[in-house]
Amino acid sequence: MRLYVARHAEAGPGSAGADDQSRVLTGRGHAQALGLGLAFAGGAPPLEVRPEVVICSPVLRAHETARLAAEALGLEPLVDERLGLGGSVASVEAVIREHEVRGTNTLLLIGHNPTMTEMLLRVDPRASSLRLAECAVLDRDGATARLLGRVVMNSV
Repeated sequence: MRLYVARHAEAGPGSAGADDQSRVLTGRGHAQALGLGLAFAGGAPPLEVRPEVVICSPVLRAHETARLAAEALGLEPLVDERLGLGGSVASVEAVIREHEVRGTNTLLLIGHNPTMTEMLLRVDPRASSLRLAECAVLDRDGATARLLGRVVMNSV
């Protein structure tokens, strides 16, 4: 399975008293998310394999990132609570296994740190933290995976 593990695009700071889950993407964040989708659509390595399924956190900034990226691919993102804030590697692994059983070959997950970085560190313990608007490209075969590359979402 080709697995893309991404952090959401740039979000604004939110307003005083507002809950963290309602932070929206900045203008730059919108461009980054759209840029990710267009990069997949363009097929440039290491994004030459287009996601069949896009799954995201229910948190607004992750959902907006997924919606914009998926739109460029003609897909509709699926929302899964297990990718939300406070999610665990075990819960993300469960999402991946469910889709492997369904025969999904290429999956894009969009969520938050620390979980997304922890997913990356399981594959490459020397890797640096996954930054905002960054996507790690993994080749997964059952319980083993290898890091193929990392891509920063570029603005269009």
